[in-house]
Amino acid sequence: MMKKLKSTLVGLGVAGVFGLVGCTGGKQSVSHTEPVFNDDKSITIAAWYGPNAYDETQLKYIAESGIDTFYLQDGGMNPTVTRPKIEALGEVGTYAYVYGTPDAARVEYVEKYTDLENFKGFTFDEPDKQQIDELSKYVNIYNQKGAGKNFFVNLFPSFAEKVGLGFGHGPDKFDSYLQYYSDKIASKVQTGEKWLSVDRYPLKNNGDDRYLDTGWLYDLEAMARFGKENGFKTNFFMQTMPYGFDHNVTPSYNDIRMQLYTVMAFGYDGISEFCYQTPPIGKEFNEKQLAMIDREGKPTPIYDAAKKANHEIKNFDHVYLSFDWQGVFTNDAGKTITEKPRKSSNLSFSSMRYAMEIAEIDSVKSVYSSQDTLFGYFTDVDAREALMLVNYNETSSAQNDTVKISFDASRYRYCQVYRGGSKQIVELSDGVLELELGIGEGVFVIPY
Repeated sequence: MMKKLKSTLVGLGVAGVFGLVGCTGGKQSVSHTEPVFNDDKSITIAAWYGPNAYDETQLKYIAESGIDTFYLQDGGMNPTVTRPKIEALGEVGTYAYVYGTPDAARVEYVEKYTDLENFKGFTFDEPDKQQIDELSKYVNIYNQKGAGKNFFVNLFPSFAEKVGLGFGHGPDKFDSYLQYYSDKIASKVQTGEKWLSVDRYPLKNNGDDRYLDTGWLYDLEAMARFGKENGFKTNFFMQTMPYGFDHNVTPSYNDIRMQLYTVMAFGYDGISEFCYQTPPIGKEFNEKQLAMIDREGKPTPIYDAAKKANHEIKNFDHVYLSFDWQGVFTNDAGKTITEKPRKSSNLSFSSMRYAMEIAEIDSVKSVYSSQDTLFGYFTDVDAREALMLVNYNETSSAQNDTVKISFDASRYRYCQVYRGGSKQIVELSDGVLELELGIGEGVFVIPY
């Protein structure tokens, strides 16, 4: 049986149950019992560009990386080559997709792998409008042959030239692209899970200075909203290596965790890391641009950084996935918001079209942050609330972030705070939670 890869959760601070606390003035009593969450859910952390080797050493790196799924570049047409790789990954509790191209012969080959428990399905990358049309012809074949495995398609980001060529250059082109994919493919898939996935990489430079892609949050928001409205699981590819010229940034631990927590602030079910194994030299990759594992099979500093960040996420993913994403709101450095956010000077924040106002959240009275901060808002079936707080800045120049959230003191006395993968219990001071966020840090907060 496949086993969930999970580090041990370490509980910090006060633990246990605080019971029922009565409110004065004849108000109804409010429960301040600490919430408990079943450890029965797991976020997917996948990686593009599978390993070059599957010996004992490489499998050990894989098992310890916090990555639970790989996209294999094999075309799938040669099971004698591909099956042993999938089987080897299964030995260390890791799943695999096989990369395919839209043609009938290749799609039919899915049945050569469906008996493997850790085989997740075929994946197809960045189809334009014409390629979506072509790929749609083979969905029925896959439905017949797929045996419950996923038909996983990763889409272009909104800025891609091929999105504009297929759907015009207006403000709704990306929405039209997502809808076209949904109508032509996702709505017809009858096997496995229905996923919505896209790639966009935020770490950029201009040769001298680093900066964040200001359209990254636009795509994150558009995908999250479309997935929620249409019942799709959502996945976003993030950057774990330098490549090309304007993405020639070697990600640090702070860069990686900032990306992970930002994606989670939008409620995503899966996160894919680009790349694990360093691709061959050529096209967009040069000899100095290395991923988590270099071309000789040795871990790089990126491996250690991603490993640390991945395990943080795996330690509380079951708590995070117990909530449903409702939206995000933002706050600029040094500002306090009470109802409507001020017009943001952060171009990433202002790129979003549907940011919430805290007036929509009855329990939150005001928010202050010393740095630009992103807030994801969540609720669960028991009407509990949660917030994902992210110190959202280019990490090489950012500072620690002081965040103060004023909750309704008649409702909440405590917060569960998940940071660094561990849980703390914080008692509120007259409803106020004050936290210091490190550079690139994200914190998941559940008031009660």
